[in-house]
Amino acid sequence: MTDPSDAYKLKTAWMHSQPMRAFHRNGAQWFESLYKSNDISFVSDILAPSTPLPTADDQTTLDTWIVTNPGILQKYTDYVLTADSVSNGELYYIVDGGWKKPIIQEHLVPKQITNQPSNGYVIQLKQGVGGTSPGTQISPAAGRWAVLPALGGIFFENGYTPTDMNWGAITLTCYIYIGDTVDTAISTIALPLVDEATHTVWIADALPELVFENDDLVWDFFDKNFHEY
Repeated sequence: MTDPSDAYKLKTAWMHSQPMRAFHRNGAQWFESLYKSNDISFVSDILAPSTPLPTADDQTTLDTWIVTNPGILQKYTDYVLTADSVSNGELYYIVDGGWKKPIIQEHLVPKQITNQPSNGYVIQLKQGVGGTSPGTQISPAAGRWAVLPALGGIFFENGYTPTDMNWGAITLTCYIYIGDTVDTAISTIALPLVDEATHTVWIADALPELVFENDDLVWDFFDKNFHEY
């Protein structure tokens, strides 16, 4: 995106420090922001253990990988975005049975050896129906916009919204992560723990309660003792 105004930089820097996401709404106070930034995360916000393909330099390779590795990524092609009703036209996102997030971008899945981005994940934003040039890709240098991966949205600076730019019903091609998060992954983890009598205790569904068990004994992490089960 082109360089935002200094006033916008100051505003977003302040909001990010809260941590909140800033939008320009007439007469709104800073504390009226409805959306968090991604500084404070719950386990349900952390992606694990599935890893998207980190070497995809084109969409064909990535699309083939998705077919053989289902349940990790979902592709949206030229999908018409929805404007958030309280963002003054600054935030757009995918609605498909709910708000879809996060968007996986090329720099979030770097190649392990070179640390270069996987270019197959590059998003494509286009003008839509009602725009001056429907179907034309909107380049990063056009207007003032950016991707908010964790929020699953496309953000436009005030004065440069799709309405302001006459881009019509904008569309997006991108990949959304639909795999497990840490909270769901924890419930399926099984790791061995051995006591003094060589009994093996498996960390399983009891992990959230910090009580590990097998057929004979329970290891209680609060009193650090085994008990008959």
